[in-house]
Amino acid sequence: MIAEELKALPGGSRVAVVTMLGSLCPVTKGHVQMFAEARRLLLEGLRPELGLPAYAACVGYVSVNGDGYVAQKLKAKGDRPISKQERLALIGMATVDLPWLEACQDSSLAVRELRALWPRLAVDEYVMNGADDVVKYRKWQYAAADGAGGCRYITMGRPGSMEQLREGMRRSGVSESARFVLGPVLPDVSSTDARAASKRGDRAALLELLHPAVADWLLRHDGAPVSQLQGDTSEEVFRLLNSV
Repeated sequence: MIAEELKALPGGSRVAVVTMLGSLCPVTKGHVQMFAEARRLLLEGLRPELGLPAYAACVGYVSVNGDGYVAQKLKAKGDRPISKQERLALIGMATVDLPWLEACQDSSLAVRELRALWPRLAVDEYVMNGADDVVKYRKWQYAAADGAGGCRYITMGRPGSMEQLREGMRRSGVSESARFVLGPVLPDVSSTDARAASKRGDRAALLELLHPAVADWLLRHDGAPVSQLQGDTSEEVFRLLNSV
């Protein structure tokens, strides 16, 4: 758990908290990789030219969009929605081996509670998005308007979006900095592709995209026969699947 990651830090230690809000219907390996890459970038000093602080730890909170928004979004695609509580539980399954990363109902509230619980630590929040989302909503403007206070931003590259992103930043007078960090371009691992593979009952394809526990839950959600779900799925995973 995140508390275990932070409790041993001496007072005055600087901590990066990466937060992300999305539909995550379902959470994919790509979502988890975004957090892993952000953590590596912030802890290993990979961008010294940006003047990032030296962090003693980096943790992450994932939150998800509400059921109404997701249901409308998936209805347009002919897909069945996954409830918010189920999506949060699936994030827990996908991150079970990552004690520094947790699902939460509200990442802003989670960060406020973390600061209240650990007042001896200096906490910097980084709001993370994919480059395609940043381009769509021109989110570089938030960094430009934020001044010295508030949170920082970290954008993970997506194939086909980087040229538009850099052009939009240029037009708005926003450059990379310790407040607006660009991460590497990551493979496109799509929740849409995962839902399509699940509807086909294609577990092999799902395992390329999702954590095994999430893949098997999704197949059950789409009504695949139980015989199709055996593979290397443990009794513990089936217990978790049935608990959401």
